[in-house]
Amino acid sequence: MVYVGGTNYLIRMKYVDNLGVEKISSSFGVEHSGNELLVEGTTKNGTYELIFDAANNIFITVTNAGNNIKNYTQDSLLYIDENGIPIFLEIPNPYQNIKNIIINDLRFLNNNLNVTSEDNMNIIFFSSPTLKKDTPMAFRIDDEVTLDSDPNSKNGIYPIHFNEVLQLFYGKFIVPRNTIMGNLNYALIFSQNTIFKNGAFEAPLTVTSTNFNNEGPIINFFFTYVLKNSIVWSVYLESFSNGVKYGLIKIMGLSDNSIYTLNINNNGSNLGPNFNITQELSTPCVSQDYKIFYMYLVDENNKESIYSKQGDNIATKNPLRTRLDNQSFLTATFVCPVPTVEPSLPVLLSFNIDRSTVDVGSTSRNVTFTFTADDVNSGMLPKQKPIVYLISKNYKPLECESNIIPTQSGPMMYSCNIELPIGYGYPNKIFASVYGFVNKGGLFMGLSTQDLLYKQMPYSISTSYSFEPILTSHEKYFSPGDLLVYGRVLKDTKLIKILLPNGELFYTTPNKIIGSSVIVFPIIRGLKDPFQIKAILNSNKESNWLTVNPIFFNYSLPTPTPPENPNKCFGSPLCGGKDHGYCSNDLGCICYSPWVGEDCLSKVIIVPKPQFNTTDPTIVIPITNNDEVQTEAFYKSLISLYGIREFNIEKRPIKTYIFNSWYYSQVDSDTGLYKTNISILLNSNVETNATISTTIKWFENQTIINFAKQNLIMYPSSIKYTVQVENYPFESRFNSLELIMYTSFESSKDKDLCSSKEFSESQSSNSDFLKIQIENKSFYGRFIKRAIIDNGNIVPLSNTLLDMSLNTIDSPNQVQTYIGISIPYFESTSIIDPDFSVLVDSDYATSSSLGSRCTINNGLSKTQIAGIVIACGAFVAISLIAVLYVLYKKKKNKLFMINIGNKLKNFENEN
Repeated sequence: MVYVGGTNYLIRMKYVDNLGVEKISSSFGVEHSGNELLVEGTTKNGTYELIFDAANNIFITVTNAGNNIKNYTQDSLLYIDENGIPIFLEIPNPYQNIKNIIINDLRFLNNNLNVTSEDNMNIIFFSSPTLKKDTPMAFRIDDEVTLDSDPNSKNGIYPIHFNEVLQLFYGKFIVPRNTIMGNLNYALIFSQNTIFKNGAFEAPLTVTSTNFNNEGPIINFFFTYVLKNSIVWSVYLESFSNGVKYGLIKIMGLSDNSIYTLNINNNGSNLGPNFNITQELSTPCVSQDYKIFYMYLVDENNKESIYSKQGDNIATKNPLRTRLDNQSFLTATFVCPVPTVEPSLPVLLSFNIDRSTVDVGSTSRNVTFTFTADDVNSGMLPKQKPIVYLISKNYKPLECESNIIPTQSGPMMYSCNIELPIGYGYPNKIFASVYGFVNKGGLFMGLSTQDLLYKQMPYSISTSYSFEPILTSHEKYFSPGDLLVYGRVLKDTKLIKILLPNGELFYTTPNKIIGSSVIVFPIIRGLKDPFQIKAILNSNKESNWLTVNPIFFNYSLPTPTPPENPNKCFGSPLCGGKDHGYCSNDLGCICYSPWVGEDCLSKVIIVPKPQFNTTDPTIVIPITNNDEVQTEAFYKSLISLYGIREFNIEKRPIKTYIFNSWYYSQVDSDTGLYKTNISILLNSNVETNATISTTIKWFENQTIINFAKQNLIMYPSSIKYTVQVENYPFESRFNSLELIMYTSFESSKDKDLCSSKEFSESQSSNSDFLKIQIENKSFYGRFIKRAIIDNGNIVPLSNTLLDMSLNTIDSPNQVQTYIGISIPYFESTSIIDPDFSVLVDSDYATSSSLGSRCTINNGLSKTQIAGIVIACGAFVAISLIAVLYVLYKKKKNKLFMINIGNKLKNFENEN
């Protein structure tokens, strides 16, 4: 037994029967021929695959060629082995190891829905500490329009999957247009006896705007009359009905059994509250009554009403449900103006079958019948379409309605084509008969198999059986996404060919093959129109074409964005040349000590250990010009964690908090701990606190550390920040946080210099980096693209430059930037681990540098990606505050900090 999806499993069984298996049925209630499900061997000793629904009681019924029936359920006796030990059927129970089903934080992508004349594409999300990722389950929407008063309908059942990025269970579903107002009923289905209905959750699914009418067209009365050679039924609908968009009417002559089929439509427009059904009759003819015996009507809301004289009419779907007491208006009497008396029956002149043998296990199972008939006296009645009937031992009869082949004169010519079901008839013959010939004199006739044999006309088809790949059906498909297709002989599928309506062809490969009957493959393109698919095996055998009707889904789940330049190395020469490092296709530049940076053109500056600031996580590091260029310039860098914002699933900010005061404690001589709390008002007007903790650690010597299962090199004179966000109360588990970091780099020199700024991806450490350079000094921040949340789970992060929206100031001697770090939802804790180092570059920033600002003409040599203060930041909760500067003039430094504070206050007012 193998899990397929939703609550469906594939069961594979080997069955031996001396007479051969004829039929197999399962808990789906669908009956299959033994040949249809056979994937290996023969019906007497073969292997079968069928799909069953774990949400129902599991049973299998097998019928052999002798009409002997065996039912199998859990623990049924299968056989007794050679040692006399009974062997019982053991169907794995996917729920047996789940003691309690716990559903947490159930939410919907959309709520308070407007479904007036438009379907709503929606997604359900929830988490569970007790359910495995592959637990079979489904979501069912139980609104009146979806169920359509049919308790056996599966239209509203959608599979539940697990999303690795969100770490949530989810299921896409559709709320149909114009459904009922208010809270809709829904359920999570696990098994027949385990169904969680919406009353178990504090998460209503609510419709606030609709044009509900679930009745379908309702007929108030008919007015019937004869106009020349036509009968007219004038139809009047109930006043509250939504009209009729299209439909189909069948009328029968009660004397000659002639049948007329009328398609009614108004080129896609509504026919309105009343319309006419007109049937024109030919002459000569016979006088008789004509009666409507079938109606299929669809209104503007796509609601159906069906009436059938020969079938069961569901009370709430019958268009005549208000006229059940009197339906005489369905019948009209027609008096023929040119009557005729017919002394003889129509005559079948020819009957041909294009194939004498059909391989019912192949993709080519179509059979075409052509035949002619005539009546020499009155002639054949036009528009009558005889039906060819096919039957075989232990198989249900098939019908093939013919089409009339136009001719100028002479006998009527007919043709019909039918595709035989897989395995139909095998190993027996298929027998044909034909009925429904009517002449203008009111006489009808048909020919049985014996009649065809007597007239020495073809009457049977022999069958053979082979194993060829065949696609039979597909699950409901939301585009774009994975498509699940059912069929047979698919286990060796290597490619899927996809044909679009415009003739375009493209290919994809299966990402999952289940047994011989199921394949799953991705289609990343959003397709709105029906398209065709074909499977190609390793042997290059091809299946049939299968038409797929997609549901174009307007929303998609977030997925990690791949890097734009996955193998890019920097520097000129590349990676600083052979003495500095080399280029790795996977990791970028690999540097030889003491060279560091993205291009191996920078060196670490060794500085004394700074003093820890006792008011906020700010570090002061003096940077002096101890290189070959002696100047009076001083450099200082500020890194500050400004605040935090909560974003909803549509990436719109809904809350903003500013960090004001911190509490400091010294851990040891190289480590300081800072904490701050933010007060958050919940929807219930109750306040709660979230805690931001930042640990700053100084590294005197080069050290290798590990964070989120990734080894990182800490250079001498570097600083590592460990930032932890605790107990943040998200409004929804589909929301995210963005921590905003402000940085600046400034030089006391204001003439004859250039600055530059770059934000990009670092290949060597799977991180993003920020490089700010003034002359040959650089500040470099490296942000690891992973975080640790809750119980040690590692999740991906992302970082965004916010300079365009926050109006930073860039000048030759001062560069500012804001970085937003996105944090996915977490239950209790999120941890990141950035680090910083001070570097000196081999070259100076010039006007040709990326994002440069200069006070001089472009005369210097080209600068590479230079000086770096290595910052390892994760793309989740960031509280980075580091100050790297030299004490220049105390008064000037105070002015510098005041400017920064004003900038932050302006940002707070804007947000």
